[in-house]
Amino acid sequence: MKRLTSVVAVTFLSAVLYTPACLAVPTYSGSLSTAGGGIVGTGPWATGVSINWTVTYGGSAWHYHYELSVPPTAQAISHMITETSESLEYSDIQEPSTPIELDDPKLYSPGLSNPLMPDTVFGIKLQATETTFVLDFDCPRDPVWGDFYAVAGKKPGEEQAAWNAGFTYPDTDPLSPPADGSVDHHILVPDTTTRIPAPGAIILTSIGTGFIGWLRKRKTL
Repeated sequence: MKRLTSVVAVTFLSAVLYTPACLAVPTYSGSLSTAGGGIVGTGPWATGVSINWTVTYGGSAWHYHYELSVPPTAQAISHMITETSESLEYSDIQEPSTPIELDDPKLYSPGLSNPLMPDTVFGIKLQATETTFVLDFDCPRDPVWGDFYAVAGKKPGEEQAAWNAGFTYPDTDPLSPPADGSVDHHILVPDTTTRIPAPGAIILTSIGTGFIGWLRKRKTL
């Protein structure tokens, strides 16, 4: 199992314009999809799967927002696993929109409950019952590159699962991405460290649908 690297990452895949007054409240957002090659899906989930995320600093904690969607005609999502730092504790996940188990965060492995999962992952598991799953929670941990995995309820004959295409890739500096573009095949997840962003530290302008990364290297977990 690979470990998260402590870096603050910023990915923007849509046009956003920020005024100086907004710089005190950093907002980092992005998306992945099967159509764009950022998500690997199986069975009916081989196409039409997407995940969007927004991470906003609210003064004392980060607010993490995720929206995972699968084809409306496919089987509904059963659960989603979002990677976290191995030092994350249950109490760090504040006001989740979907309850998490008391024994989370923990290590999850490929198997009957997580068919076709590419590798083991440490994280939190959220139950779902719809074809669109929305997850919100507050956490004092900084955002960093990480992974997700989702699966439908058991259905004989065909597994329906999806995960980010960079699931098994090592953490990579967005300023020096590998030739295969793996760096943007991750989502933002809670890391180890807690940091208060400095107002004005990041100046953002409209960037269309391009990819811009900004990060500060810190220690590796």
